Amino acid sequence: MIKLFHKTVCKGAAYIALTEDSADSRYAKLDKMYRHCQYVENNVIIDFTFADYGESNLSFDFLKDIEEIKGFLLIRKIKAKKIPFNNLKIIWGQKLYKYQTYVNKTAKKSDRSYSVFVDAVESSAEYVHIYMPNLVEIMNGDVSFRDMDSLPYLKSILWPELLSNYGNMTDQQWVQISGATGRRNGNNKCHMTCKPFDGQKRCWSGRAEDCQKFTRMGCSSSCENRCSVNSSWRCCDDECAGGCRDYGPASCYACKNYNIGKKCVKNCPPLVRYDSIKMQHVRDPAGMFNLEKSCVPKYHMLVERDSCVIICGSNSRPDMESRTCVDCSKSDSCPKVCNGTEGIFTAKDLPSLENCIIIHGHIRLSNFSFTGRDAMNLSDLKVFESVEIITGSLDITEITDPELTDLSFLRNLKFIMGNQIDGWPMKLNFRVRSGIALKILSNGIKTLSLNPSLAVINGITQIAENPKLCLTQNLPWGNVTKVYLTKNRNDDDCAASNITCHVACDKRFGCMGVASNQCYKCNNITHHDDCILTCDHYDYMQPVFSDGIGGDDGKVMKCKRCHQECRAGCNGSLASDCWRCVSYKHQGTCVSECPLGFVPGKRCHSSRCKALYLWVIIIILLMKN
Repeated sequence: MIKLFHKTVCKGAAYIALTEDSADSRYAKLDKMYRHCQYVENNVIIDFTFADYGESNLSFDFLKDIEEIKGFLLIRKIKAKKIPFNNLKIIWGQKLYKYQTYVNKTAKKSDRSYSVFVDAVESSAEYVHIYMPNLVEIMNGDVSFRDMDSLPYLKSILWPELLSNYGNMTDQQWVQISGATGRRNGNNKCHMTCKPFDGQKRCWSGRAEDCQKFTRMGCSSSCENRCSVNSSWRCCDDECAGGCRDYGPASCYACKNYNIGKKCVKNCPPLVRYDSIKMQHVRDPAGMFNLEKSCVPKYHMLVERDSCVIICGSNSRPDMESRTCVDCSKSDSCPKVCNGTEGIFTAKDLPSLENCIIIHGHIRLSNFSFTGRDAMNLSDLKVFESVEIITGSLDITEITDPELTDLSFLRNLKFIMGNQIDGWPMKLNFRVRSGIALKILSNGIKTLSLNPSLAVINGITQIAENPKLCLTQNLPWGNVTKVYLTKNRNDDDCAASNITCHVACDKRFGCMGVASNQCYKCNNITHHDDCILTCDHYDYMQPVFSDGIGGDDGKVMKCKRCHQECRAGCNGSLASDCWRCVSYKHQGTCVSECPLGFVPGKRCHSSRCKALYLWVIIIILLMKN
């Protein structure tokens, strides 16, 4: 887990995952994902999780610390006695769950988008209790509770109090509640301490602590925003979302716009200020970048103007060295950007990927990609050959086709940014987020054959349970944040099968594959990103000092092309460094033609000397006669 806005942050779920895991395994993953989490960056999804449990005695207490959900809340077809969102205050609904329903017999579909969707939650007990006593605002989206005859308190909730976009619409237009009639006999009255609103008590259960809280409709007319739960006269600051504990921007439950420390602000401090003495704009050391709903001094993402972004805007491209977005409109060098998928790639996703340089999102491939109605062929993987940057994650899982022996279709991939990745919360520092950015799991590949300089900017790398995979252990993996390598093929078995690094590779640092251009570092000579044993006769060797890897500051040789007038090798790049000349040699330098006043031979000779030499020969011949 990490801390953001002084809250513990977890990723949550970005999409509804199709999984064949057991119920126990799914439950363990959910527990690990949400326990101690206060701010969920994506969605809370509990879907088809425990339908195979006869009597559910499972505890959902791992949900009790959640205070904010950035996306939507989906709970569907599970068995539970209680689902405790005891501290949930705000559901932002920045991403909504879309659900289609048939309106009438003509099969006309109605698309609605929900921030809360709860469907068919069952219990062996008399009631299912869903506790949300501190929920004060749903910023966007509709609400639906379906087939919930064991949850009778829902209809007592005053939904206009919670829904920010409610306006003048009716309950039925924004909120759908079916089955919450309390047909199961029992006491479904609110606790006596709950204060009535419009002549009716409102609550989430019959307990005193589960009375509905009012921070909007019960406020004094002098309050332009919401008010404190404890006093209808204590107006919240304009920058507060969902209500407040007291006066001022530091007492908000959450921030409408941005957060600095514990204080809500309308804008982050600008990065540039005007210096009246120098009469120019200068960088303000107190300036901050916009990151989601927070102001931060720095971050691992790309920077465009004064904001942290996942992807650069139109007419700009990422400069990965400076981690900034630079203008590319004038040079006509803007890379093609394509969207990844929320789920698994299939054939229907491929047409839009032709010549893509940047994938905005994720690349997820599995056996499912090659089966079913939208099955891909292995030859279709060529569409990924142009990809250099993935803003999200790369996930290749359970592809067992024997024809796929490596991942060379991604050989040009240079950066995995690791943004918006799913995963379990981990104890990482602020600059590094949790989640798996590169996962190679349970495949039949023999080598990775990726770009040796591949860098994972953020997130975990997991390469595990690939029984045929070789050449993973010796890689220095210095360009990734955290690496887990387990249950791949051992080095001895690989060597016995002649799957080893090329002889030109430096064996201390390993390789991505058996070819000479897949070395992490060359043993001696490098030439055009390839490791070689000797330079050819058109090249010379030049020492290049490297920064070293793993503390090895050393020198490698690089093949450089000889001057075009050289033949049979050289000692350097100049025409004077040639061993032999293609044309002529003049004063120690190879030239294509002799200068004025010189006549060609093996060397360029002075024409005056040449004439004198000829007269001497003639005189000698005449004297002999």
